[in-house]
This record gives sequence, structure tokens and C-alpha cells, in this order.
Amino acid sequence: LTGMARVTLRWGGWAALRKAELIERIVAALINPEELEDVVAGLDDEERNALRLVLSYGGHMSWLEFDAVYGNDLDESAYWEWHEPETTMGRLRRCGLLVETTVDGELLVAVPFELRRPLREILA
Repeated sequence: LTGMARVTLRWGGWAALRKAELIERIVAALINPEELEDVVAGLDDEERNALRLVLSYGGHMSWLEFDAVYGNDLDESAYWEWHEPETTMGRLRRCGLLVETTVDGELLVAVPFELRRPLREILA
């Protein structure tokens, strides 16, 4: 969460927050259109294209399909506060713009539902 906070809560002030409070602040930042635009502005072209691809599938797609195009973050550290991710999947996950989920036994990557419409508009 602290690695994610560094990307989404750029103004700071979150270090002393408890886990639940930090999650609330991250969510509030991501659903704020201006702050979401700031996060997206920090993405490179490949990351933007990856989001567009997932959004073109309705906001979620097979983890394996995403991996085939953009790779995965399995070999990266989950401790983002010390090791910034180098893969597209890892960087998007650190921003809170992509999550892993399992539906009916299938591993998927997904853009959080609340961010799909605003991201479509920003990335248009």
C-alpha cells in the first residue's frame, strides 16, 4: 500500500495512516477525476495501451492473454516501496489501475469497475 500511495497520493501526508485509512485515501484519490488524470499522465505509452486493451475487453481480460502481450510481474518484488516494478503489469498494479482477480476459476486482470468509464474518457 505504501508503494501505491507514493504514486496515487503524491502530496504525502499518508505515512502515519492505518491500513484502512490508507486504503480509503487511495480509493478517494483514484475516483477523483483530476487526481486520476494526474496518475494517468504519469503512465508511458505502453501502460496506456495496456489499459486501453483491457478496457476494450469490457474492463477485464484473461491474465494469460494480458501476459502474452505485455508480460507479467511474477518475478518482481511485491514490496513496491523499495523495488519499483519494471513490467507493465506491475506498474499498472502499483498505480491501482489494474488488479488480479479470479472469476469461476479463471485468473483475470481487471480495471476496477469505478475507474472504467473515467479511464475510457481520459484515454480517448
